[in-house]
Amino acid sequence: MTATRVQANPMNILSLVAGANLSSSQYYAVQMDADPREVKVAGTPAAEGTHVLGVLQNEPTEGQAASIATAGTSRLVMAADCNVGEKIMSSSGKGTPVDADQKSVIGIALTTNTEGDGGIIEILITPGGIGQDNESN
Repeated sequence: MTATRVQANPMNILSLVAGANLSSSQYYAVQMDADPREVKVAGTPAAEGTHVLGVLQNEPTEGQAASIATAGTSRLVMAADCNVGEKIMSSSGKGTPVDADQKSVIGIALTTNTEGDGGIIEILITPGGIGQDNESN
């Protein structure tokens, strides 16, 4: 099996406060918490009515600075397999291919994940997008 090189080149880092212990959530998608200066691991955006801000780059504990990549490329922990070019949404902070419900998009997969839950990909960050089926793109 050939290893895929997974890199990160974040272009914009937003610094907010970790609203919870995020020390085990590096490379997870994050969203705003109840306090607008705090972030938490993103849920499934359509279910919670929220959108992903970007991808957590560090391992802050509650109250520490959280570095969030909001543009460029980043590593992203996945919850499922994906192919290059697929739109990716959040599933409890991990990435998963966009489903038919057209969830909020984190970005576009630049590498393939065949490791399932816990695999890491490189993603082009495009937060706030809406997933649509291929026929309407």
